[in-house]
Amino acid sequence: MPEVAEGFLKNELTAEHALLIAKLPGSVKKEALNQAYVTAWIEGKHERVLKPIASLQAWIEQHLFLQLDNVPFPKDDATLVPEAGNVRAARRVGGWRCGTTSP
Repeated sequence: MPEVAEGFLKNELTAEHALLIAKLPGSVKKEALNQAYVTAWIEGKHERVLKPIASLQAWIEQHLFLQLDNVPFPKDDATLVPEAGNVRAARRVGGWRCGTTSP
């Protein structure tokens, strides 16, 4: 994607940011590039500021890797991972009360 290469060459993107974006499918690179920046009010004007690499990585994980809404398999299929069983039918483990379950 030329915009990523250009941003890197102009020192607007770090190598880490550019590599994270480069590894993504072409259809989401532009959106990921936009997510690499935040607009801030600096000295009386809006400027684009690069977010920390951890912030971009978290966005990629949450919005691209962990979206299960459109997966091509049924989420209640217990045969996908037999040890896990049917995730929708499983009882959830209470986080703050270890060893207990909640409906």
